[in-house]
Amino acid sequence: MNTHKTIERTEGSLRCKFTVLDVKPLDPANEQAGYQVTLDFMMGTWLARVDADVIRVQGGLSRLDFVDAVGCMVSTPQESYFKVSTLIKQDPWVYPFMSAAAGFPKTLCPDANASNYLKDSIMGLKTTCLREFVWRTLMQKRVLEGFLVNPASYSFHHSYVAGLLWHSLEVAHATQRMIECFEPDMSEKMRDIAFVGGLLHDIGKAVTLNQRGIKTTLGKLVDHSSMTLELCSSSLSWLEMQEPDAAHALRHIWTSASPGARYGVKPMISLARYVRDADGQSSMVSGQRQSFGNQPWQSGFRNLGSNHYWQPGLITEVC
Repeated sequence: MNTHKTIERTEGSLRCKFTVLDVKPLDPANEQAGYQVTLDFMMGTWLARVDADVIRVQGGLSRLDFVDAVGCMVSTPQESYFKVSTLIKQDPWVYPFMSAAAGFPKTLCPDANASNYLKDSIMGLKTTCLREFVWRTLMQKRVLEGFLVNPASYSFHHSYVAGLLWHSLEVAHATQRMIECFEPDMSEKMRDIAFVGGLLHDIGKAVTLNQRGIKTTLGKLVDHSSMTLELCSSSLSWLEMQEPDAAHALRHIWTSASPGARYGVKPMISLARYVRDADGQSSMVSGQRQSFGNQPWQSGFRNLGSNHYWQPGLITEVC
């Protein structure tokens, strides 16, 4: 996205959408002194100064709030900051994705490549309502940070920071390569449904795992696949009003593509199998790599938890 679309310049002021990362009083003993607010957006982080009255009008400000802010840059020999004159706190889905994407946090995810890949992937969706569906789902406060930061598992696969995001992207993009191989004449809308189904198939892990990959209290009580449906429920209701069968297809993918079809529904659409198989392959490859660690040339057997892997001892041919 071009910078001139990210920041509006009006009569010496700058206007942009941001995600709030931190809010601190400038003087803990005097709230009227205002606040220092760390604002994150697609270009990085800005330190901002906001008057107490501006924040009070919005009913307070907290981490991961989405804001539309107007102000100007102030530079002194000691520091530079964004002096906010007007700030509006809003649900991010009030704005269409293409006009609000600038406020998507760049530094919240520790892996900049994964974060940029995610933004580019969402922008690449051709179906507007599915792009908005992803935006509405991801930008929930209880979802955003966990999806961008959590591992996909404690030790089985993608067990590293931002592993959940990388696994989700791998599955989403793998569905597209499978479709190109088996159903190259599939419509763009159907391809987008498969992509979204893959991207969000494990989003429940944003709340069932913590940043170390250990199950949260909720994760010990509820399976992550059930939480996927819960976290997507309001967005699915919205999508059903826009494109009913797209919402039905996503529900079907997430309830039939799980290993063992734990919901008891057999796949009735090829998209469900694409997501299931892409998920399995992404997990298998990651687990195999982790089990052999930094010795991929070693042959033999390795164990990773309850999973077992074998590396054939093939002879390298010399030409």
